[in-house]
Amino acid sequence: MKERGFIPFSVVGAAIVMLVVAMVGQAVGLRHQRSLNTVDDASSSALLTIATSVQNDLRAAARYAVYDALWAVSKDADSYVSDEARELAIKNLAARYFAKRAAALPNAYANHDARIELELGYPNAQSTFNLREGDDGYTLADVKLPKGTRVKISSWDNSLVLELPCENLETFIDSRYFLLQERMWAFISRIGNVSTNWAVMEYVSAWAGAWLSGNVKLNVSRSKAFFELAWAAHELDIFGSADYTATAIGLTSAATAVNKTSEDILSDLSSTSLIVSPVKAVDVDVMRGYIDRALEALAQASSALVGAKEHAQRANDALAQIHENTDNANSALENVQTALWDAVVSVTQARNHVSEVGQHFEQLINFTMRSAGQNLMMGALRESLVERIRKDYPSPQEQITWGVKGTLAKLNDLKTNISSFAQEAGADNTVAGLENSMMNLLDEITSSVQELLAGPAPKHWIGFTSYAEPGSYEGEPPDPVEEMTPVYIDGEWDGTIGTLKIILQNARNNLDEMKRLSGSVEPALDEIMSVDIDEALRQKLELNAGNFSGIDREQLYELLPPPPIQSQPGLSVFHNFTIKKVRYSREDPAGWFGLPTPTPIPLWFIGVTLWWAQWDITLELEDGIIEEIFDFDNPTLPLTHEAMGEEFIAHKPLAYRHEVSNNMFNVRLVIISLKPFSISDGLLKWLD
Repeated sequence: MKERGFIPFSVVGAAIVMLVVAMVGQAVGLRHQRSLNTVDDASSSALLTIATSVQNDLRAAARYAVYDALWAVSKDADSYVSDEARELAIKNLAARYFAKRAAALPNAYANHDARIELELGYPNAQSTFNLREGDDGYTLADVKLPKGTRVKISSWDNSLVLELPCENLETFIDSRYFLLQERMWAFISRIGNVSTNWAVMEYVSAWAGAWLSGNVKLNVSRSKAFFELAWAAHELDIFGSADYTATAIGLTSAATAVNKTSEDILSDLSSTSLIVSPVKAVDVDVMRGYIDRALEALAQASSALVGAKEHAQRANDALAQIHENTDNANSALENVQTALWDAVVSVTQARNHVSEVGQHFEQLINFTMRSAGQNLMMGALRESLVERIRKDYPSPQEQITWGVKGTLAKLNDLKTNISSFAQEAGADNTVAGLENSMMNLLDEITSSVQELLAGPAPKHWIGFTSYAEPGSYEGEPPDPVEEMTPVYIDGEWDGTIGTLKIILQNARNNLDEMKRLSGSVEPALDEIMSVDIDEALRQKLELNAGNFSGIDREQLYELLPPPPIQSQPGLSVFHNFTIKKVRYSREDPAGWFGLPTPTPIPLWFIGVTLWWAQWDITLELEDGIIEEIFDFDNPTLPLTHEAMGEEFIAHKPLAYRHEVSNNMFNVRLVIISLKPFSISDGLLKWLD
């Protein structure tokens, strides 16, 4: 019997089998497709890796092109008028070198891997380079390849092709070109510091001769040694190192010529710089402070004397009132007596203030004595204050001591006379007698005050020869002239307030003049202290310089630069120059007129004679002065090097070479001493 909706089990089983077969087939197909995709991904990744390798090859070609360009330009850096011109030359050279290197790449790829095709853009098109400064002075190169430059990579079965444009590259250059350029510019632009360093060394040596031995002798060999040291000090300041080998050789040669060792010269320079005390270092302000206080005491004494005169006038007026009012005669006499005792008090005050003048001046002398110690300058100043500058000219101490003593004597006489009259006014005397005595006393007081306060007339005059001062002329100095200086106090009774005032005012002016003259020509204390050679450099200089005869030091340094003195910035230094001539020419008046002595400038009121000598010193170098620095920390340039007739590739640090055009160095040496000294070889011509 048939029933609707019934499906036989055999049909159902067949359907299930067909469904399973379909699902299995789909799964197998999906797995196969995934396998194909995986193969494609691996092939694409491999092609990208190859393309990246080609780009890296281009970067390497650009890097080596920049290496070569940097070396070529930096070894001839002074041939370019500016940094921009130098960098333009590097970019142009790098483009040329890169074109040669890049042109060889397509054939190389074709011969070694046919899958790689490198197309370098349009025919005859040039790549362009741009240089940028990176961190710490390193170099970054931006390369713009010709338009159309591309890399084409194919799979082995050509089933996959990858084409990538390659028109812009950036590459890091591990050489600090910009640092070298900046430091060399600083060295050349501040080359005057060599003269400054040299001048201070000459000053220290000459100062020691003037103050310690009493003789200044300029010496060509010593000047050469100082110049070598000054050059090395400038290198160390700018580069953090110096060509200590060349400096040691030059120093040894110069020292041998004066029968010394290089260690002797370095030690003498170092020890002398510790005791050098230029005149400008004198604490004039402190010394002037004592004088100002003495002048203030004189001003107070003057005011007190004027007050004494006013009190005496008041006493005279009170005495005159007795005629107008006889009933109050006793009261008027008391007023007279009171005014006179007030005058006595004022004279006493004036006397005390004058005594203070002597005390302040004695404090000034004690200050110079305390400050002397190891300070030769202060010791000499103390001597000048207490000893005579000439036999016929009293010392400042004598003049102030006599002046104070004479002034006090006059004030004592005035005080005694006023006191006597005050006592007389209290006795039983007739008014008429008192009036006559009062008029005489008033005249005496007026005369004494006028004498004590008036500007003094010189006791006598002393003649001397006056020379021009430093900086007051150019070229040939004017002829000396005969002048006269006044002597205001020449004995114990010559002193007055006015005399003491003019002496102290002139003493203060002399101190200012001493400070002005020395300040205009002497080096500063910090410059003198800086003359002491850096200890690390000194240790290098004291080592045996070695024998470099027959060796090209510059070529050696290209391959094996000497270690820098300072770790930063990590530069090695080479220099090559030969000192041709040294000339000394006396410029102060005494030297100009052929005298073997310095030129005197007397400052009479402080008992000082400034002995000064001045030289123009010129040093000439042979042409071809070379200054060269090496990027010691980065020996990265693979360059051909020749040694002992053979060539080989060596990794060298970038060198930056500059030929210095300035071969004349000039300094002015001025020595000012408070003690006389002699001069050997004061006027010399060109000397080798």
